Amino acid sequence: MMDILLGSLLLVIGTTLGSFMVLFFRGKTSPSLNVSLSFAGGVMLIASFTSLIMPAVEKGRLF
Repeated sequence: MMDILLGSLLLVIGTTLGSFMVLFFRGKTSPSLNVSLSFAGGVMLIASFTSLIMPAVEKGRLF
């Protein structure tokens, strides 16, 4: 139960910080937008790899 609450709290904090970044970077030049999008893409790639692909590979092993 405590793990669920802690995970939810981290999710809320991360979402809030991400939305504040949009407000601070509004009207910035293209390089800052490229860095932000690259960072977000990297985070999502790692999240999909560790949360989806690795468990599927482990579950699908024949040994």
